[in-house]
Amino acid sequence: MRLPIYTSTPGLDRYLERERLAVYRATHKRLMSEDAAYRRQWNSYVIGIVCVAVIPAGGFIGGGAFGTLMSVALMSVGVAGVIFLAFRQQKFMNQKIGDALQRQAA
Repeated sequence: MRLPIYTSTPGLDRYLERERLAVYRATHKRLMSEDAAYRRQWNSYVIGIVCVAVIPAGGFIGGGAFGTLMSVALMSVGVAGVIFLAFRQQKFMNQKIGDALQRQAA
């Protein structure tokens, strides 16, 4: 399984390696201003990250072994949730930015 990182965006390999991040960021910025669906997905991602990161922080349960165990479990679920959301969002962004780069090249 290949991790979805920005360098795996289709069409980005046509650019020089030192230009790729700038092209990726510029395309993301353009999509944020022009594509409502892309912007909605980005806002949904940010809200999801805030919820997944904040909810476990408020869930500390008393003291003792059980409270400690529950706190660790909630924080672990929060970390796993943030990682899941981040990879899902990166995959979505790679697809949309790759599509935009392909349209731009045509």
